[in-house]
Amino acid sequence: MDQHPAWVRRKNHGANSFDPTSEPVFFWKSPEAAIQYTELLHTHANPGDISMKSNLSQRVAELVANGWEPVTTTETTASLTGRRPFAWWLFLIVIFLFPLFGGLLYLIFWVATSKATVFLHVEGEDIAVAGDKWLLDLQRDQHEAYVKKQRLIKEQGFLKVMWPQLLVSFGLIALWIYLLKTYW
Repeated sequence: MDQHPAWVRRKNHGANSFDPTSEPVFFWKSPEAAIQYTELLHTHANPGDISMKSNLSQRVAELVANGWEPVTTTETTASLTGRRPFAWWLFLIVIFLFPLFGGLLYLIFWVATSKATVFLHVEGEDIAVAGDKWLLDLQRDQHEAYVKKQRLIKEQGFLKVMWPQLLVSFGLIALWIYLLKTYW
């Protein structure tokens, strides 16, 4: 299992390393490898442990589907990284206030500060989440709103549902073009 091409097992060295007698820690080469590993655990697990491991692997698979990337995974823990949402309105304001380099500076700022990490571990019968839980809650809420909006679009049609957002977008673009022509 340690020699599988989809993952690399790192040895623990140094005073600040993990306990070498603890579970192996794997660093994934791809998100699919984490899911393969958790599925592989099910085939070699004790029958009583399968439900918790399957709950953990389902939660990891759910987070991977939402854009998170597995970093390390053991039989009872997982660490995933992602990025906080891009603030489009702030980006537009910065471009409006600083037309030449404002957008580039905001992109650099966002890349430098937007990393988020979530840690999952099995705690009794539950899966405990630590880290940037607010981002998980935000993603869940946005997903529910997205599903609702998609259902409305399917039932009523795109223009009937989306006309307010389209109107505001076109209005802001027209205002920006007008201000650029007037003051530049």
